[in-house]
Amino acid sequence: MDAPGNRRARAKHGDLRVRRVPGLTPAASAIARAFLRLVTRSVRGRVILFTAPLPAFVLAFAWRGNTTEWIDPAYTGVLVLSVAGMLALMSMSSFLTDQFAVDRAGLTLTFLGPASGVEIVAGKAIGGMGAFTIPLSIGTIAAFALHPRGSPLLWCGALFCAIAAYLAQSPVAAALAAWFPAPFDLTRLRAGNPHPLASILGLMTSVLIYAVFSGLFAAVLALTRSPLAALAAGAVILAAAAAAAKLCWPLAAMALDARRENLAMVAQGR
Repeated sequence: MDAPGNRRARAKHGDLRVRRVPGLTPAASAIARAFLRLVTRSVRGRVILFTAPLPAFVLAFAWRGNTTEWIDPAYTGVLVLSVAGMLALMSMSSFLTDQFAVDRAGLTLTFLGPASGVEIVAGKAIGGMGAFTIPLSIGTIAAFALHPRGSPLLWCGALFCAIAAYLAQSPVAAALAAWFPAPFDLTRLRAGNPHPLASILGLMTSVLIYAVFSGLFAAVLALTRSPLAALAAGAVILAAAAAAAKLCWPLAAMALDARRENLAMVAQGR
């Protein structure tokens, strides 16, 4: 125990400590990495992430022959991508609306650390966004493999809208997770569920935001018939969603700070 450690190992760990997510404080970056590891390495988290795009893949396969007359072949892949993003966000709302309690005993250590409420909320949001890119990427690959048509600008615009929808719902999900915590263990398939009210409200919020952003994107495309204009609309939607999320994270942090003791007890199953 008292022997000096390997200098090469210490240097390697030191490099890991200074590595952080751009735009986040070291504390928020550490929380983001921890939340991403929890979701991607837990049994239930993997099931949610890797099964969410399956319905979109089935839909893409069903539309492969373009048997539906109301879908333009140039937009079929982008439509499948949008559906995959919405399904992924809906699936992830099960633990995003209980994002603090899923830490279990680790939540107490988080509260004892130097991270503020805003840093915790921001770290959780960015870590969850990293997890969101997994099913979104799978859905994108499936959509492009079966329907490789349409302008690349439209594909990028659809991705912008999906990421914007995640960011816009992140403060709401954090506030619901603080107000309505429930024991939730991601390491087992059947070990608790989020609070029913939080789950329903989070799901409705995600669907509504996604529908509004996708509707704006589709409206610009329909009015202008220009993929470049649609891409610009997607970029504006993403920028507005990121700004709104950053402004609302402190409000969610207020709910978190007011419920710290209760959250710590619920996370440990008390």
